[in-house]
Amino acid sequence: MNNKSFLELKTNLVNLKGRYKFSRLYKPFKTTKKFYFLDSGTGKVIKVSSKIYEILNYLWRTNDLDGLTKLKFDHLEESLKLIH
Repeated sequence: MNNKSFLELKTNLVNLKGRYKFSRLYKPFKTTKKFYFLDSGTGKVIKVSSKIYEILNYLWRTNDLDGLTKLKFDHLEESLKLIH
């Protein structure tokens, strides 16, 4: 992911979360075969891919946007664009 794309994504995610930690906005969880997150604001459960789950779970656990670049899996940029 190039720096410009990452900075745009980071800016959008910072604006989205506001002053809260990601852990206050949603809760990622999984079953044996499926991945989900619970939107804390609406109470809705949304099914996501394993790659999106990994990103959401990382942010939920660490609240570290800069650390996203350290995640090691294929198609990180494409997965982050889906969250964007």
